[in-house]
Amino acid sequence: MNNLKGQCRCGNIHFNIGTNINLSQFQPRQCDCDFCRQYNAAYFSDPEGKLDVVIENKEKIKCCGQGDNLADFLTCNQCDSLIGVFYHDDKQWYGAVNSRNIDSQFADDLTISPKKLSADEKKSRWKELWFAQVNIER
Repeated sequence: MNNLKGQCRCGNIHFNIGTNINLSQFQPRQCDCDFCRQYNAAYFSDPEGKLDVVIENKEKIKCCGQGDNLADFLTCNQCDSLIGVFYHDDKQWYGAVNSRNIDSQFADDLTISPKKLSADEKKSRWKELWFAQVNIER
């Protein structure tokens, strides 16, 4: 299993990932919405992997919904880094992290357009592609 680490630029938010994905062949998903393009975000996730997020100072974070407001984007207000996006159904958290915050070599980005999906299609896709073992420590 690969153990990856990532963080925002100032280190207020950091995360650990456990994954068996071959990173050099993984294409991060670059969303074409205005919000994600503003941050030049491209997302990495592994439904079989594990994601642990640690927030050192919760006063310096921001969670905001975009589009249909189904998921929350986690950003650091101190350094203006987009860490990832998270969705909670009645049972558990799902998440994807911004690959720009991981020191690893990925394949070229794959442009996606989730804004074209219905709310139910989005939730179904997230449950299929995103980390399903998510722990967020605040």
